[in-house]
Amino acid sequence: MSLQPWYEIHKKLNVSFASWAGETVAEIVASHAQEKPDRAALVFNGNVITYEELDIAVGEMALVLKNKGLTQGDVVGVCMPNTPCYVFAIVAIARLGLTCSNVSPLYKKSEIEHQIQDSNITLMLIHQEIFESLSSDLSLVNGEIIVCGDDLMDVVYFNSATSDGNVVALSDCCSALGKGVSEQVAVQQDSVFVLQYTGGTTGKPKGAMISHLGLMTNINQICGLLPLVEYQETLCTPFPLFHAAGLLLHILGLVRGATVVLVREPRDLNEIAGALISNRPTVIACVPALYQMLLGLPLFCHADFSRLRYAITGAAPMPMSVQSELESVIGKGKVCDLFGMTESGPVHTMNPPGHRKSGSVGIPVGGVDIRIVEIGRPNRCVPLNEPGEIMVYSPSLMLGYLNMERETVKAMPLVDGRCWLMTGDVARMDEDGYLFLCDRAKDMLIVGGFKVFSTEIEEKLLGLPCIDQIAIVGCSDNARPGNDKVCAVVVAAKGFSEEAVKVAIGAFSREQMAPYKAPKDFKFKEALPLTSVGKIDKKQLRQELSARLAM
Repeated sequence: MSLQPWYEIHKKLNVSFASWAGETVAEIVASHAQEKPDRAALVFNGNVITYEELDIAVGEMALVLKNKGLTQGDVVGVCMPNTPCYVFAIVAIARLGLTCSNVSPLYKKSEIEHQIQDSNITLMLIHQEIFESLSSDLSLVNGEIIVCGDDLMDVVYFNSATSDGNVVALSDCCSALGKGVSEQVAVQQDSVFVLQYTGGTTGKPKGAMISHLGLMTNINQICGLLPLVEYQETLCTPFPLFHAAGLLLHILGLVRGATVVLVREPRDLNEIAGALISNRPTVIACVPALYQMLLGLPLFCHADFSRLRYAITGAAPMPMSVQSELESVIGKGKVCDLFGMTESGPVHTMNPPGHRKSGSVGIPVGGVDIRIVEIGRPNRCVPLNEPGEIMVYSPSLMLGYLNMERETVKAMPLVDGRCWLMTGDVARMDEDGYLFLCDRAKDMLIVGGFKVFSTEIEEKLLGLPCIDQIAIVGCSDNARPGNDKVCAVVVAAKGFSEEAVKVAIGAFSREQMAPYKAPKDFKFKEALPLTSVGKIDKKQLRQELSARLAM
């Protein structure tokens, strides 16, 4: 039996894979501006930005960054919602050969502080609304902060009394621009384009180094199974740009000359539905839970989806019930699953539209090799249809974790002369090469498409005096299939009531953690169960919680 059975599907679908030609997204956008200057590049709040206007705005943003003294390899932090300014920043960073470190607007002070210090951010581009909530924490940045609005020349206001002179408005920077140009800097294929923070397979967030080669290769890999016609697509996704999948999808749209519809608030169902109705996209992308919530909205269910070609989903397999209901609204054969992780580029498998297997996360995309191996033994493949850990090889893989050689070697072992990525996901592969997830990395949760790592939350909450022991485990969220509920199993410290512990955890979470990481369900015990080697038995805890929730 072939170790790569998906090749038969590739032949049937005539899958092609082109290696990266060396052009950055900035060069491709500049090319679109020459070939199709009046083509709509971005749509935001009903306003259209053409490719010519996009290229001009990118040039201005790049000149601002250049005038700040940034040179190739410097790290720029970007902390914004999905706005035109975010897109300008990403493309300008590519033009100057800088490195982008996406900072989640949902993060609290301690989380942002870790990322700024770990990635050595030289300059921060931050949206005014986010800046206002963090204005007392400006000392976190060892450089200049540029406060942005939604567009380049949006006038922004901030309290200069707390700025220590290191904060300026983007509109002022643009107004002060003199003559000059920002030419494309020659970038090496292994230069770091994006420093994307992720939990990896365990523990604290780590900076996954994504190269220009890796990201642009992954776009080519996706297009091999998901043909997008140049200059003819309209893409709409609420995936945030600060998320690896959101960044990839938006850049994918720009590379193909699509019209990219920006959704500013990914949790506003009415905004999403309104964007779909107004723009009638050919490609949409949401996590399964969001599709399910949209299906409860009459505005969405009565929209015109006759132009829609692909409904991309990811982060978790789409339940059959949700798929059936979705297809009754958008039409059959349009659903397409993408699956992967930040470290893999971030996509390594796809369930192609028209060739989906329900419950599967698809087959490897072009140029990707996948093996299912014994857990902890990357040299031992398991037979087809038997569960094991997913191990991935692809030219789109990350270069490694920033300043974490030991973690990199652990995550990317050398097998048969190639560096593979150990995903921590357990799956089985069938005779056609389709992957079916059996379990995720033991302690990882998926909440609204975001990875949540129990050890990070436990480490923080154990600092509360009211907690003696705590275990964070995930339970199925029946209201949102494919999502986990963050559940805290707690042994309270002596003298503290259960209610006092809940209040303390709630208050701490609001101050120190992104909302999706905060525990939503609680169970109190006299002691936590342990395995034979003295570790907390989370498998037992999950079973207990599932049984309780099922009652």
